Parts: sequence; C-alpha cells; structure tokens
Amino acid sequence: MAITGLLTNFERTHLKNLDEMASYQVHYIGPMRDELERLLKIGYAEEVQEGALEAMKQKHEGSMEEFNLRQYIAVTALGKKYLAVHAKYAGEEKE
Repeated sequence: MAITGLLTNFERTHLKNLDEMASYQVHYIGPMRDELERLLKIGYAEEVQEGALEAMKQKHEGSMEEFNLRQYIAVTALGKKYLAVHAKYAGEEKE
C-alpha cells in the first residue's frame, strides 16, 4: 500500500515521536530541518508559532545541546490520521 512509503523512516519517526512523547529530545542537524520542512509542507506538522523552524535553526544550529522539538513543531490532525492509517497497514496498531 502506498501509505507505508509516503514518508521516509526519519520523517515518520519525527512525526510519531512528536505525537507520542511528552518531550522529544533531539540534536539539531541539517537533514532534520529538511525532514521537518517536508512534514510542514504536506500538512502533517505545523510550527507552534510562525517562524518557529527558523528560530530553532538560529538557536540550535552548531550546538550539540539537546532540545525539545515539541517547543517548535506540533503534529496536525492530518498527521495523526496518517500515523493511524500507517500503523494499521504496517501492522503497528496499538492494542
């Protein structure tokens, strides 16, 4: 089914962790920003406030300090629906 291949494993991991974890601690790396931008563009995630992605870059780029990604990015209703459908077809449904 096409739904299982829509996102990369990294994008899906970000989406799932943003949805399920109270605090999603990450290190800022360039590819992560690209992955998050794609999630924003397809409507599965949104910035907590306008300009949050750029603020995250300005504050954390070049730092090895962990930060909570949920301070900047949230999962949308569409993103939650994608995760539910993906879990169903990938055999990852919650009991």
